Amino acid sequence: MNTTDFIKTTEMVETHDGLKLNLVRDLVSQQPKAVLIILHGLANEHSLYNAFVQPFNQHNINVYRYDARGHGKSEGKRGYVKSYWEMAEDLRVIVAFAKKENPNVPVFVLGHSMGGHVSALYGTKYPNEVRGIILAAGVLRYHFMNFGWLPRPEAPEEYINTIDAAYGTLHLPEWKQMKTFSAPGDDSTLSEITAAILNAFKETIQYLKDNCRTFTNSVLILNGNHDTSVTPQDAIDFYQETGAKDKSLRIYAGVNHFLMNDPKGHQIAPDVISWIEDRLGNEVYEDAGI
Repeated sequence: MNTTDFIKTTEMVETHDGLKLNLVRDLVSQQPKAVLIILHGLANEHSLYNAFVQPFNQHNINVYRYDARGHGKSEGKRGYVKSYWEMAEDLRVIVAFAKKENPNVPVFVLGHSMGGHVSALYGTKYPNEVRGIILAAGVLRYHFMNFGWLPRPEAPEEYINTIDAAYGTLHLPEWKQMKTFSAPGDDSTLSEITAAILNAFKETIQYLKDNCRTFTNSVLILNGNHDTSVTPQDAIDFYQETGAKDKSLRIYAGVNHFLMNDPKGHQIAPDVISWIEDRLGNEVYEDAGI
């Protein structure tokens, strides 16, 4: 397939509580063999993956990527969430939307960083509604104290510079060079986020710890060993504790937090594609009814 065989569309999708989410579809012109839904990380948005999605289309996989509430072109207070359960329910709406548009086509979810956290929550509360889940540098534990002791001392709706919040905790030299919590390809990163969206991690990280055995989806867990935002130990702990029987863990040498955009992350898309294709050969998938 060449690029003329692909179709890009945008739509606003209403979620469970009336907010509308900006959804971008990267579609193939023929019947797809799978659908991949991508959810970005904290303060980022869908355009971070403009280049990353191309190999999936070339392998006849439709890609649905959307801006989380309060991010990008989606509705909602900027950089704010009361609870990550709101985002988990948003993801469930997008999964149902993709299934409706692609009947009888297996659906996979890939979440990066905060998106990995949300995807893990979704898979834990709603097991096996999708064929598989990919957790890329997901916030699955809190080994790095990424944004300090939680809850933070600021008022919930007070805005905090994302880099100041992280650097003040991590004290890593490379963070001094960063102006936004971003990577090449991301053109609308939030420079500030609320204390509430950081504090919300405390409740749902504990939930993932307490309920890890109920996560039974096929899962591929990815991290870079140079990640200075989410330590690979998060991935290792989740891999060891999850109830999934079909689980894989890959730690990439020399790769940082934005692993899909990292110059040394060229193997990640082929690995994810291969993992998806392997699961398409398994027994017929039974829809969970959404």
